[in-house]
Amino acid sequence: MFKSINQQGFTLLESLVGLLIFSIIVFGSGLAISKMLNTQRNMNIDNILINELQNKLQIAEQTATTATICDADIFKTNIVINETTYFVACALFSTEIEALKGSSNSSQMSWPVIAASSESKIVAQQCAQGVLGASCYRVGR
Repeated sequence: MFKSINQQGFTLLESLVGLLIFSIIVFGSGLAISKMLNTQRNMNIDNILINELQNKLQIAEQTATTATICDADIFKTNIVINETTYFVACALFSTEIEALKGSSNSSQMSWPVIAASSESKIVAQQCAQGVLGASCYRVGR
């Protein structure tokens, strides 16, 4: 057979370099998709937890007066989502508001804040009182 001086085609080294570049691109895309799906899952869990806290707050507001809302039985139960327990706590905030500008008459306005934390009941209570942490979820004013 005759040897051609100007051979056409890829050598083994060129093919391996192309395969390496392709595998890096596929691996990077897989990591990006995995991170995106994990972030989406965490956002869905956060949304479910916030909705559960809002439901608890609405039920408590319908069944208790503002002064005793944090003593409602609904805040004594924890929320379990995806095998993770979120501890629930309530705090009541009050502030004085003026009835009319320049008037010496003032009245108290109170509102509840519901919080949840996956760490402990103490962290949830601190969160409800305004000490925010990484695992703190709050609903209310």
